[in-house]
Amino acid sequence: MKTILLIIFSCWVLYKAGFATKMLQAATIENIPRPTAPTIQLKTAKPKEEHITEREKLENQARIIVSRMGENPDTVKYMGESLLRALITDYTNCNR
Repeated sequence: MKTILLIIFSCWVLYKAGFATKMLQAATIENIPRPTAPTIQLKTAKPKEEHITEREKLENQARIIVSRMGENPDTVKYMGESLLRALITDYTNCNR
C-alpha cells in the first residue's frame, strides 16, 4: 500500500513540476511533411449539342400531350416508340 501511495505521490509531484509537458514536447516530431492533396482540374462542361434524337422528339411531344390530358408526364419515358407515335397521332387526329 505504501508503494502505491509513493508512486501516486511521485507522479503528482512530477506532473506539478511540468515533467509531463517536457516529455510530451520531447516525444513530438516537429517537422512532419504532410502529403499534399493532388490538384484537381475541373473539366469545363462543353455546351450540349443541339442534336436531338428522334426518340427525344417523340418524348417531348408526348410529354406535352400527356400533361394536357391531366396525367403524369414522367410516364412518357417508359413508353415504347410505337406507343408514343400512336399517342401523338391519335391526339392530333382527335383535336384537329
